[in-house]
Amino acid sequence: MGNKIPGRKSNEKVTSDLSRLLENKDFKSEEDLKDFLGSIDINKKIPDIPPKSATELAQDIIYDAWEASSPWI
Repeated sequence: MGNKIPGRKSNEKVTSDLSRLLENKDFKSEEDLKDFLGSIDINKKIPDIPPKSATELAQDIIYDAWEASSPWI
């Protein structure tokens, strides 16, 4: 079974990563935004943007915990 369908938790992580990535961009037009989004390779990891707050750091820790394998689960 090759490709695994991402679940809701993975989608939350991707949405958070995209939000951080877009936060500091200043697009002049909707076309610029579309071009930028089109340039992102969905088969690769979105670049990590360091957390700017304790809340973002806590979210990152939760996302990492969701992805971790554990012998207790």
